[in-house]
Amino acid sequence: MVKLIVTGFGKFGPVLINPTTKLATQLKDDPIVHTSFVLEVSAQGVRAALEPLWAEAKDDDETTVFVHLGVHDGTKTILLEQVGYNIANFRMPDEQGWVAQNEVIVADQPDSIRTHLPLETYHAALKAEGLQVELSTDPEDEQLHSIKTLLGLLSTLDDANTPVAAHP
Repeated sequence: MVKLIVTGFGKFGPVLINPTTKLATQLKDDPIVHTSFVLEVSAQGVRAALEPLWAEAKDDDETTVFVHLGVHDGTKTILLEQVGYNIANFRMPDEQGWVAQNEVIVADQPDSIRTHLPLETYHAALKAEGLQVELSTDPEDEQLHSIKTLLGLLSTLDDANTPVAAHP
């Protein structure tokens, strides 16, 4: 069985009403979602909330899938991130006032993580529903790389419940 953990985020910068807050709240009662909650948009807040879940997932026999919903202010397109980088570069302070510049997010972990979720399938299904959706293979793109790299990361654990590094 797969354990699905979904996170959304609260306000940050110009985004006072984050749509992922509503999504994460609505998914709380979904029967396929193990847990869903809203994170503070801060490196310390995210770490405090997720580290216990990462440790639990590592020790669990079940496969755990983390889906982190993020928002990119100014776009009307859904971006399905295929790769997340283990580096934080914030163009604005997080909710605790920190502005990361080339900071490693999780020490002793790979430089990047590639999702094993079938995003191409999700992309096709969402397109068929008439939604504007794109696959993103580089969250380091100048328009996307900011708090979103940390907060919009889609990650999974492999069968051994360890993060899977992306191939260069």
